[in-house]
Amino acid sequence: MTAGRIVLIVLGSFALIFGLAFAAGGGVVLVAQSAFRDAEGFFVSGPHPFESSGYAITSNRIDLGANPERGATNISGIFTLRLRAQGSNGKQIFIGVAPSDEADAYLANVDHDVVTDVSRPFRATYEHVDGGPPSRPPGQEPIWVATGAGQQEQQLLWHPRSGRWTVVIMNADGSGGVGAQMSVGVRVRYLAWIGIGLLGLALLAFIAGGLMLYFGVRQPRQKSPALPAEVAAS
Repeated sequence: MTAGRIVLIVLGSFALIFGLAFAAGGGVVLVAQSAFRDAEGFFVSGPHPFESSGYAITSNRIDLGANPERGATNISGIFTLRLRAQGSNGKQIFIGVAPSDEADAYLANVDHDVVTDVSRPFRATYEHVDGGPPSRPPGQEPIWVATGAGQQEQQLLWHPRSGRWTVVIMNADGSGGVGAQMSVGVRVRYLAWIGIGLLGLALLAFIAGGLMLYFGVRQPRQKSPALPAEVAAS
């Protein structure tokens, strides 16, 4: 067994392992995109209850990169975020997405709760921030990049961009005692093509790994021994 053959066997084995991983990933993606999405193509969680005795409920910062400006580039246009919320206290609900620094400035002196964790079975953990009422209702603020407001269930669609973002839920009139049932959905474009691409990579890895193993373990042909001259002449 030469060093070259050992290298081929090792590389072939790794190629087959990567092929299995690509095949598993591609299979999971294709099954998920066909079996676990709603009619609009979103992967959905919820709805789940969120409540605050203050004037707002906010997410932690959603960090999607360093540039928080409104003109920041969409993340390849691949993802769409859908938030659906309905007030649970009879008041009109407001839901919005804003750059984190602007949301922090608006809520700097406002009594509100920040969702720090969500566990299963569903349980939201909050960090309370003391303060008073907001200076004006959220709908009058110019900070939002996507909003929804009203009495019935509200839907917000947002194409994430690079930056740091915060989701805010409030009563539309800015009053205290916020309660909402909210679901989160994510749609991923090109999902079927991603799955097919992973299966294609798996096929290439299997072919390459098989060839390397074949040449690594193949025994060379033995040459026939030469006949003595007197036997050959007889």
